[in-house]
Amino acid sequence: MFRKEIKDTKGTGIAYFIFHLNNDNYKHIINILFVKEKQFNVPILMVLFNRIDTLQVLFNQVRQQKPRYLYLYADGPRLNVSGEKEKCEQARSIINQIDWDCEIITNFQKDNSGSAAISVSHAISWFFQHVDYGIIFEHDTIPHSDYFAFCEELLEKYKDDERISMINGVNFQYGITRGDGSYYFSGMLTSTWGFATWRRFWKHYDLFLENYPYDLLQSRSFSSHWRPSQVVVPSLPLRAMFLWKPENPTYQSGFTSYKLHGLAIIPNVNMIKNIGGGPEATNYKDVNNFRLNRETYPILPIKHPSKVERNIDAENYQFKKVELRPTMFLPKINKSIRLNLNSSVIFLLWSLWRWTRRNFIKKKIPNLSVVK
Repeated sequence: MFRKEIKDTKGTGIAYFIFHLNNDNYKHIINILFVKEKQFNVPILMVLFNRIDTLQVLFNQVRQQKPRYLYLYADGPRLNVSGEKEKCEQARSIINQIDWDCEIITNFQKDNSGSAAISVSHAISWFFQHVDYGIIFEHDTIPHSDYFAFCEELLEKYKDDERISMINGVNFQYGITRGDGSYYFSGMLTSTWGFATWRRFWKHYDLFLENYPYDLLQSRSFSSHWRPSQVVVPSLPLRAMFLWKPENPTYQSGFTSYKLHGLAIIPNVNMIKNIGGGPEATNYKDVNNFRLNRETYPILPIKHPSKVERNIDAENYQFKKVELRPTMFLPKINKSIRLNLNSSVIFLLWSLWRWTRRNFIKKKIPNLSVVK
């Protein structure tokens, strides 16, 4: 017997030609076995901007899965930021590293949207114009390799279950296992640091929360066992959304899920690492912020919980350990400190400053009419 291995022209598999020699009849019997290399069939959206360092780490992780459908969305450079055009072009050149059989769909914007949240929201809305479900990663959110299979299985399992809104990858339970499965359910504590969802949920997404009445939040919060502090904290950003351009769609996706009585799936281990901290970050200037660079863990095989119900204990724990202990970045010492003050007061003051800065403090914008 003689065996020869030949790769097919598209690189999607390996053909094994096995020759059997029959000594009696001197006939050659040829068996051809074609083994396709497995590809990841869930569409993936990568949202990029001006950082090739973090994007390269994400791309290397996605490349291992060899997704069949890869969507790339990039916001345009800001005219008042020197050198950003070149950085954006460098980030977009990541497309040249795609070396597997893949359908590539791009949307590279010429102009800047003016806000990270607007850009990400537009990217995801564009994504769901083409697909019914998928996984979304921003350039600095790095998943564990198990997260892809985790999303693939749960996207299929809950595709027709209107109760389920999102499949998150971030876990802030610090080793505490919730429920009897590999994951549990949360009513409002969602995260956009890498997540999967369906078009059926995203079509209700409201960036500026124009269709979300404040009274509904307040009344339903108390009726669904939220503590008073848990009502105050989300209600402040709800009101503040109308005062400045938001820079993170996490609140909006959480409110959308809550409005629909939705439940977000949270893995019982952390599966997403945010590596985007530093001077070029939008939100986390301090690389030592406790939310960043957290270890990720495997989750396979998946054990499904026996009940689909909201885990109040997990939400209370996360509010106490994370949401009610915000951080404040101090540029002069290049560090952030955790605050023990009530976060509602901090958020109110922060919102007032943001509103003042955007409406009364003018930014220096170069005169584009001057030709050098």
